[in-house]
Amino acid sequence: MFQSFEVTARPEQGPPRLDALRDVLKSEALDGFLVPRADAHQGEYVSARDERLAWLTGFTGSAGFCVVLADIAGVFIDGRYRTQVKTQVADVYTPVPWPDVTLAAWLKAQLPGGGRVGFNRADDGQQAPLDDARPSAHQDAQHSGGTMHDLKSHMAEIADAVNMWLDGELSASVTADGERPRPPRLVAAMRHGVLNGGKRVRPFLVVESAGLFGVSRDAALPTACALECLHSFSLVHDDLPAMDDDDLRRGQPTVHKAFDEAMAILAGDAVSTLAFDILASRASPDP
Repeated sequence: MFQSFEVTARPEQGPPRLDALRDVLKSEALDGFLVPRADAHQGEYVSARDERLAWLTGFTGSAGFCVVLADIAGVFIDGRYRTQVKTQVADVYTPVPWPDVTLAAWLKAQLPGGGRVGFNRADDGQQAPLDDARPSAHQDAQHSGGTMHDLKSHMAEIADAVNMWLDGELSASVTADGERPRPPRLVAAMRHGVLNGGKRVRPFLVVESAGLFGVSRDAALPTACALECLHSFSLVHDDLPAMDDDDLRRGQPTVHKAFDEAMAILAGDAVSTLAFDILASRASPDP
């Protein structure tokens, strides 16, 4: 299935459908209901019959979810969609900056005395928004001999190492033998697209996978950073007006907004090329 850029959002349909859902919640003695964007397979592209979030709210972004309570309906969206959601949903819906505000924290604030929140069983077990409302993740970590704090600290440690390594690579003053001087504005756009936050999950997986085979972190880091460059390239181009046309990425202006569309295209291409340059010249030959 290919992405359609047809405008399908109809904000005016939201209020009556929200009222109908609340009538059902009342009849079922539920205090709320969670409506996800993804289907049971967690795919980005869902069939028309599974476009529940768009049907209810009008929001057509590729990530997010809605929680409907008796007196508020929160549409949880990340930094990419905070402009888009305002144009697609009616005033009866309240945008919630997720993951800055977690589902658990929001529910606790809205239902201080507790309550019954329903969701589709087909989404259980894979629906990411539910994870931060479940204590079982921490319990599972403790049963396996670790803690969630240990994992978060370890991920943050590797993310810091990745950011430091990429900061050195993305410098206007660092050039390889035979390389022409790097245009400062292009380097600035590349840095904006790569060094703009993020959990660095992909580099973390590379480093940890390499460690299973006795490869040190220092040896695995260049390959990990090359993969992160490819990921960053995909995000820069995905945000372009001809693609998702996003204004924000991780709460900051996207590259084409901070610079311009032509520079964003060049920056994405350059970051992609840099990934293969790193693999060819700096990555460890350790198998």
